[in-house]
Amino acid sequence: MSSLEILTLEDNSLTGLFPSVIFNFSFLTAIGLTQNHFSGTLPMNLCTQCPNLQGLYISTNEFSGKLTSQFNNCTELSVLSLSENKFDGSIPKGFGSLEKLVVLDLGSNNLTGNIPPIISNLSMLQEFAIELNNVKGGIPSDLWRLQNLEILLSLVQNSLSGNLPLDTWISCPNLEILVLGFNKISGHIPSYLSNISSLFIVDFSVNFLSGHVPRNLGNLKNLKILGLGDNQLTAERPEPGYQEHSFLLSLTNCRFLEELYLSTNLLNITIPDAIGNFSLSLKVIDASENQLKGQIPMGIGSLKNLYTLDLSGNGLTGNIPSTLGDWRDCKDCFFTTT
Repeated sequence: MSSLEILTLEDNSLTGLFPSVIFNFSFLTAIGLTQNHFSGTLPMNLCTQCPNLQGLYISTNEFSGKLTSQFNNCTELSVLSLSENKFDGSIPKGFGSLEKLVVLDLGSNNLTGNIPPIISNLSMLQEFAIELNNVKGGIPSDLWRLQNLEILLSLVQNSLSGNLPLDTWISCPNLEILVLGFNKISGHIPSYLSNISSLFIVDFSVNFLSGHVPRNLGNLKNLKILGLGDNQLTAERPEPGYQEHSFLLSLTNCRFLEELYLSTNLLNITIPDAIGNFSLSLKVIDASENQLKGQIPMGIGSLKNLYTLDLSGNGLTGNIPSTLGDWRDCKDCFFTTT
């Protein structure tokens, strides 16, 4: 029997059925087949034949079939990357027994069913991705308590529903990317989100979120992309000492912010002149279809690096400020005034 430990054929144009005999190499610790055109199903005895397997990288191929019990005995597995294939059926509950799993990437397949609550048992998990599938149901509440979840939680473009968790349920202190867009999630944006200071991408676009946009989002000092478009969000009602656009003013504290998406909500506010205090790295503002009112402020001309500004479909009045004439690179600028 061969003592082959690592097999990598990544980034080629290899085709055809992947020979199952490869999985007979009992010393294999890593198999890398990413970016090819391999097809076929994964053998049911995969981990019985490869008991030392630590990493399986087969993303961007044409593997198919259901994921059932192939990985039940993969006790050493730390990385399981199966994205961009044609796997179908539900997410196996057996994944919850892979105690050493750090990365579970199932994105861009044809998976259905719910997220098994047992996934929350994966205490070592740093990255969990199931984007671009047909998974439905609620997000298991215990998933938000995975202390090591720090790189990525990507559930975008499924049919997930239910509310976002209560503030006290979120304890992923090192999470960097949180993308839940294009689902059916409802409820409010939890204000506790601002305590996850490592976040640099947050995308809740195209859901059924309601309530006000928390004004403490400005505490996310590393934020680069914020996507809140196509929901039912409102601005917080003014209280003594606060303004109707307090959440916008708070975002001026995010000095790395590059893209801000607020379109198709119910903000019904004026645009503060202090918008000119946004990060100089800001490239995109989309606040279209938001019942914005009043005039476009002069301060917006201070954002010299914008290349997309969309304020269309609002109730803005007055003239386009002369400061916009200082721009040279705004390739996609849309305004409507009445």
